[in-house]
Amino acid sequence: MDESNFNAAISLDMKKFRIRIYKATLNLLGPPKYIQLLVNPTERIVAIRGLDERCKESHTVSFTCLKPDNSYELYSKQLILTLMSLLPNLEKDCTYRLLGEAHIDERIAFFPLDTLQRVEGGN
Repeated sequence: MDESNFNAAISLDMKKFRIRIYKATLNLLGPPKYIQLLVNPTERIVAIRGLDERCKESHTVSFTCLKPDNSYELYSKQLILTLMSLLPNLEKDCTYRLLGEAHIDERIAFFPLDTLQRVEGGN
């Protein structure tokens, strides 16, 4: 995999159902007031879209509440379980990183599931 094509990253903590979106990734999306998480099971892609207006599926981004590692965290059991159904080899006690490509003009970042890398946990 040629990582030079990727400019965005998120991590997925399967055990805690946590999605961590890094500040650098958020800045590529606007920086947004809200984000929307999208999954395309057919294309096997996760996407994050930056929004200025709230919608039903959006999450508020507070840059004043970033974690010490400069990330925004949200929890979604539904999203993690969906990813586990698409990728049955995922270990439920591991954290994985997804690399993606941000399309700055469209305020969206795409994370192909084949970029998944285990970063901690498991055997």
